[in-house]
Amino acid sequence: MGRGGFLFFKIMRVVKKFTVDPFTVLGGETVVEEHLRIDISASGTDRTHVSLLAEAAIRYVQEITGRIFVAGTVDVHFKEFPEFIELPFKASAVNSAKYYAETHAGSLTTLDASDFYLHKATSPSILSVKKDVTGPSNVANDIAYPFIFGFTQTAEVDTLSASADQVPRAFIACCLIYLTHLYENRQAVTSGGFKPYVMPLAFESLVKSLKRIY
Repeated sequence: MGRGGFLFFKIMRVVKKFTVDPFTVLGGETVVEEHLRIDISASGTDRTHVSLLAEAAIRYVQEITGRIFVAGTVDVHFKEFPEFIELPFKASAVNSAKYYAETHAGSLTTLDASDFYLHKATSPSILSVKKDVTGPSNVANDIAYPFIFGFTQTAEVDTLSASADQVPRAFIACCLIYLTHLYENRQAVTSGGFKPYVMPLAFESLVKSLKRIY
């Protein structure tokens, strides 16, 4: 596709990774323990389980609010060479650009990341190739998404700062409430011995204060 149009999201895979431990984001392990009313062992399946749920809660709040309060890295797997594409997130840097060549044997060939512009002022960000830069001609056809680009995704605010304002505190509160729901209930619908019903969540009221209005 030429520079005049956008490639659609369906031709990419997005893999997001946190650069900060989920417990740290939520105020520390002690805060999580007090909120869940449990003691988390230094190591073991319970710690792994709670950490996974904490990360899920953080991701959920960020996804439904359309806001990013936790920095991380993002790997985007493209089906085609990204000449001009809107990313489904706001990025601050292109860290790497690679692709699988025809004779890849499982290895990636490195592209020059400086050959691409990252338009960071927009949200979501836009990635475009520089003038006269063309895609490789020896791309492997046995890989569904042969191009892999690495990005940095910065947070709107520093949630770990002692001087953070009320927005990140509301974010942490929402994450803790949803984490408790995931840990104690494991599902939204319960019977309680009677007719099944959807449990109301205080979370729903709090999270509305964070949601981005487009």
